[in-house]
Amino acid sequence: MQPGAFDDYVKDVDAIEHTASPFHSQANDPDELIVPAVQGTTRILESALAHGTNVKRVVATSSCVAVLTVQSEPRVFSEADWNDAAVAQVRAEGAKAPNRIKYHASKTLAEKAAWGFVEENKAKLAWDLVVVNPPYVFGPPIHEVGSPEKLNESMYDWFHTVFKESKTKEQLSTLG
Repeated sequence: MQPGAFDDYVKDVDAIEHTASPFHSQANDPDELIVPAVQGTTRILESALAHGTNVKRVVATSSCVAVLTVQSEPRVFSEADWNDAAVAQVRAEGAKAPNRIKYHASKTLAEKAAWGFVEENKAKLAWDLVVVNPPYVFGPPIHEVGSPEKLNESMYDWFHTVFKESKTKEQLSTLG
């Protein structure tokens, strides 16, 4: 993603909602998910800082997988929690890491990059950052989709669960 890609889009807006991040299970190289997730997040923040003169708030949609870690005991997660285990696993296993773990690492690193950007630029920011961490985000694709197989992972799962009833709970839990 090129620097300045969002410059024209942040002008004359009061708020920005950043939702885009690759989510698919075909990534071989972890950077197929990590690089666009981190760069997409930081590029929108760079543009907001440089050209978003009216911006008061940036809302970034991360994921619960950026903060959750599998544990034997229930607990409440907070802003202090990160899924560093996924990042460490991807660093150790590279392309051999499970695709869901690559995605978890991408969301963790993207959100950490967002908070790092805010900390580094706090004296210059006229807006604040809010991050939401949902388990899934569903909505219509913004591009033409010729078949269900061309849907992103969350919409593909939704389609097959609702219309085809072909995904079991066990199959869905392996993705998130």
